[in-house]
Amino acid sequence: MEKDSSGKVNLVNATASTGIPVIDEGITSNGQFLYAVGPGAGIYGWMIGHDGSLTVLNGGGAFPGLSGSGYIQGIAVQ
Repeated sequence: MEKDSSGKVNLVNATASTGIPVIDEGITSNGQFLYAVGPGAGIYGWMIGHDGSLTVLNGGGAFPGLSGSGYIQGIAVQ
């Protein structure tokens, strides 16, 4: 992924979107973090680098207490 000067994110490498089925995703208003909801799997997070690279948060697993509930339908971030 890469960010332009307006904060718009563009997918550069399609493999960045494989592995976790995603229902919804959101980027924090400061453009530093990306969070995604996986159906029945919980919420995953990445730190967005200045070059648009992604660094996995929480070791790549869902955040504790937010996984496996099956009730998460969307995400809103600030």
